[in-house]
This record gives sequence, C-alpha cells and structure tokens, in this order.
Amino acid sequence: MQVNTDTFDRIDEMIHGGLGNGERAAIRRGTIGEPFWRTLAYAGLEDIDDQHVGRWQLLFQLVEKTGHADIELGAALRRAEISQRRVDRMLDARPEQLEDLLPRIASQLESANQPVDWTGAYFLLRDSDQTRIRIARHFYLTEPEDLTEA
Repeated sequence: MQVNTDTFDRIDEMIHGGLGNGERAAIRRGTIGEPFWRTLAYAGLEDIDDQHVGRWQLLFQLVEKTGHADIELGAALRRAEISQRRVDRMLDARPEQLEDLLPRIASQLESANQPVDWTGAYFLLRDSDQTRIRIARHFYLTEPEDLTEA
C-alpha cells in the first residue's frame, strides 16, 4: 500500500463529498462504523492491518476537520501562526503522544481556516525522522511574505 497525497485527496473527496452530515459526524467522533470503512475502501486502504485502524481513525478525523490541500504541514502550521512551542512538541513527540497533539493542532488549523496536506501526519505517526525534518524545514523556512499566500 502506497500512501501519498493522492490517498488523502481521495479521503477528503469521500468525507466532504460522499458522506452526509451524520456520517461526517461519525468520522469526526472517530467511530469505526460504516462511513469509516466506506471511506477506507474509497481511498484504496481496505487491506490495512487491524493494528493500524486507530491511526486511520485519527487521520480521517484530521481530514474531516480541515479538509486536505496541497500545503505542506509545516507551512500550514506557520501560516496558521501555530506557536513554535507547540510545533516543537509535535516534532519531539512519539506516535502515541501525537494521538493527543494532532487533534488539537487540527482544531487550531480549522479555526484559522488553514487547509493542509495530512500526508506528513501519516508519516509522523509511523515515527519517521525524515518527516520531522521536512515539517521543521517548512515551518521554520516559510518566509513572512509566504504567509499571505493560500
């Protein structure tokens, strides 16, 4: 299974275009009912290991809150003016800690009306140091004039 931004485009397409309000609410709550499995299948992820279901529940919740766009996670955090302290905590967190941090960050992005590419969160949850470096690079090197571009 190859997970990339196209995977998250499909997830977003289903959540925001193929599910009704009640089904989206179920995704937001993190239930593993029919809307979850239908979205998983639509994204081509129906063969995931049972041990990864929780990871996908969380990722679906994040997409439901903010949608999905072609904006690197680090740049989106910068544009939404997420504090450096919170970003550093996220970058230092292990996957089990991210389960608490990412929903709060998604709420801040949602409040700032800031779309994001959640592919980086997928790799963070897999404990990827390369992803941590990429997010940090985009967060710390996003120039002030880039903040006004959406």
